[in-house]
Amino acid sequence: MYLADTSALIALRKGSETGKKVEKATGNAQLAVASISVFELLDGASDSEVKQTEQLLMQSDLLAFDDETARISADLSKQLKISGKTVPQLDLFIASIALKYRLPLVTLDGDFERIPNLKVTVVKP
Repeated sequence: MYLADTSALIALRKGSETGKKVEKATGNAQLAVASISVFELLDGASDSEVKQTEQLLMQSDLLAFDDETARISADLSKQLKISGKTVPQLDLFIASIALKYRLPLVTLDGDFERIPNLKVTVVKP
């Protein structure tokens, strides 16, 4: 199982060539989706995109941002600030969920590679 970040999920939702690369990178493994990505996918989505997103979510395991992942996020944020290698906050939350569940993350975004102990597969568009 892989945790797919929002960029990978958008590529899958579109059915694009990049989406096919995401499928290939994960070996068609079951995907998990962070609750943070649900927000990002639905925020500003058109009606057709909402329908496509709901279909994608029905095929995925949903993982919530909870108290434990909040604490992981806070620790990571401190580490990253000390090292000078910060990442966007929502990405930090998604990474924390991957770390909590010990899942590799599939993404189009290289920012995740800055996060210590996170196994990341970056798919190039």
